[in-house]
Amino acid sequence: MQSIQVSLADKYPDRVPILLEITDKSKIRFSDGSQCKKYLVSKSDHFYHFFQILRNSLKLSKKEAIYLFVNNSGLIKPESQVGEIYSKHRSSDGFLRIILSEYATFG
Repeated sequence: MQSIQVSLADKYPDRVPILLEITDKSKIRFSDGSQCKKYLVSKSDHFYHFFQILRNSLKLSKKEAIYLFVNNSGLIKPESQVGEIYSKHRSSDGFLRIILSEYATFG
């Protein structure tokens, strides 16, 4: 019997698979203590929706700002569309790899 591997892009053509990793220097962690999570986000969404999801799941205070970087270089602007960033920066394994960093903005 043959094993057929279906990619996430084939299974969810209207979604973007995101692999989010929190930097080692960050004090922020997910509720289970991990530094890495996978998400499926609609291609038509803007990143400000994703920022809000992250802020809620990480239980961040209003004093904490988070920054998302793609490919260890460019900062993702909240108004950027998920599908547009994915088409430019997806990795060879099909994920959009994003690094999260935080900064205390108001002391």
